[in-house]
Amino acid sequence: MAYGLRPVSHGGYLYNTGGNEAFPIFGDVSDGTAVIGNGDIVTLNAGGGIQLGTTTPTGLAVPAADQVDAPTNQIMGVFVGCEYVDTTGTPQWGNHYPGSAATTDGNDRTGYVVTSPSAVFQVSSGSGTPAAWSDTYIGSINILSNMSSASITTGLSGITIANLAATDPTPAVGGAVRIIGVVKDGKNETSSVTTPDVLVRWADPTVLYYGFGLGV
Repeated sequence: MAYGLRPVSHGGYLYNTGGNEAFPIFGDVSDGTAVIGNGDIVTLNAGGGIQLGTTTPTGLAVPAADQVDAPTNQIMGVFVGCEYVDTTGTPQWGNHYPGSAATTDGNDRTGYVVTSPSAVFQVSSGSGTPAAWSDTYIGSINILSNMSSASITTGLSGITIANLAATDPTPAVGGAVRIIGVVKDGKNETSSVTTPDVLVRWADPTVLYYGFGLGV
């Protein structure tokens, strides 16, 4: 089942905390701002505030010896919850943002976002061609799929990685995430599961606005 990008730890020497940052959510009712699911990626809107990211980001890529491709569709990070005032004037806190139509104009809407370039996420590989886990996938780069498909029932994002079997091991290829492992529960990592949950980090810090000073 898809559930988006679920933060589980930090890579490197950092503490494994659930740290996140607060940002205003863009849009009054007239703007028709979309639902943002828990585990969705968010980007910046030119009008101010965060909004749902609908295109997979890529970091710096070096496809040839004399060529460097700039990052595309940079994001702020991964959405993990929010607070807002609903249409009855009642403050609400939730794991997802129900869209501007469910909120009241003129009131603050605050989203919480995991912005760390070192964050480790769990994500489903349930998109594209089914493939059981193999250690050969470690280090491979993949893009994200199923943006804009959050569930109103669960509040969870629909994001998965695009195709576990089509990962590319070369750093020269631009992509959103790099696979660093698999969730081990005695079954998920076996050949009987063809849409395993995997562990990923950002393919390059420049996927994020905060990455190496690029973006804002």
